[in-house]
Formats: sequence, C-alpha cells, structure tokens
Amino acid sequence: MATRRAVRSRLLHIPLAAIGLLVLFGTVAVVLVVGNALLQSMFFLLLGAPVGEVVEMMSISQTMADLSGDLHG
Repeated sequence: MATRRAVRSRLLHIPLAAIGLLVLFGTVAVVLVVGNALLQSMFFLLLGAPVGEVVEMMSISQTMADLSGDLHG
C-alpha cells in the first residue's frame, strides 16, 4: 500500500509543480502590471497633471488606441 501511494504522489509531483509555477508567474505578472500603473499614475499626479487626464491616459481604450497607432502608423 505504501508503495502505491508513493508512486501516485510521484506521478502528481510534476503536474502540480508546473501548476504552481504558472500560478507564481501569473501572480508576479499581475503585481508588476498593477505596480507599474500605480507608480506611473503617482508620477504624473506629482508632476501636476489633472486627475482626469491621468485616468483617461490609463484607460484601456486610450492604451489600445496608442498601440494601434504605433502598429499601423
């Protein structure tokens, strides 16, 4: 019985480790993106930009428009 449990746990070790790494990398990516957005907005607010402009600049539609212009023009 102990041998079967050991084999089963060894077989699950690699997929569970892979899932754990994916979760770790995803968490790090989310923290970096959110941290970057917060630091960038704080920087612009410290420079005296109006809050409305900062919020508009950080909106997804504005970002997509900027990326579209970079890719096609």
